[in-house]
Amino acid sequence: MYNVTPMLLKTDLNTIKKYFNSIKFTSKIFDFNENDNIKKLDDDGNKYLIVKKFDVEYLKQFLTFNDYINNNIIPKIKDIIIELKVEKTLIYESSEKLIYKFICYIDRPNYIKKLLADQCTVYYIKAYPNKENTDYISLNYTRKFIDSNDPELENDEDIISNNYVNIDDKYNKIKFNSGLLLTASAFLGEEVINDIIIPFIYTIFDEFINKVLNKRIKHNLRKKNIEVLVNKN
Repeated sequence: MYNVTPMLLKTDLNTIKKYFNSIKFTSKIFDFNENDNIKKLDDDGNKYLIVKKFDVEYLKQFLTFNDYINNNIIPKIKDIIIELKVEKTLIYESSEKLIYKFICYIDRPNYIKKLLADQCTVYYIKAYPNKENTDYISLNYTRKFIDSNDPELENDEDIISNNYVNIDDKYNKIKFNSGLLLTASAFLGEEVINDIIIPFIYTIFDEFINKVLNKRIKHNLRKKNIEVLVNKN
């Protein structure tokens, strides 16, 4: 299971919903630029399609390359754009909790999409009153890697029923298409695949919570003058 220490927010569920359903707030969390966009998919404002595009320069914010790669490999792939699509949905709402579901998948380039064996990364963000102090809302996360044709992609029952969920090992790892790894290595070169593309995929998916969602949610909620407490241990 992937654990992130829950944040404690001194606010209420209605305020959390207002910000999480806000296009402006969402664009800040995903660090939008002129190439990114968000589209409302329902009339209630509870479902959106987010399109985030990454190039090599953006990638350098997350990964450090050696001099050889910087001087010899990066110039050859500087025009590659990786497009991440995220379907963000408010899947559950009550007076006791809010649950947002993020279905994330790389859509372009096609060869990178196929490297991932047609799977999605699913994140759930759950907000609920803290039991020890109801002036605070707990915000916690669950993550699963799920094949696109697996019925588990639509199964949210465990998430809705429990604050903490044990994730089956089969849903806890990124899967790569081994046959296409060889093809892509021949097309782009092993150094590009092993030193750039695969680390980038892990950065986007495996560390997405800590490096993007968790950090930026905390930062932008504090900018809204909401007290945010995080266990630093």
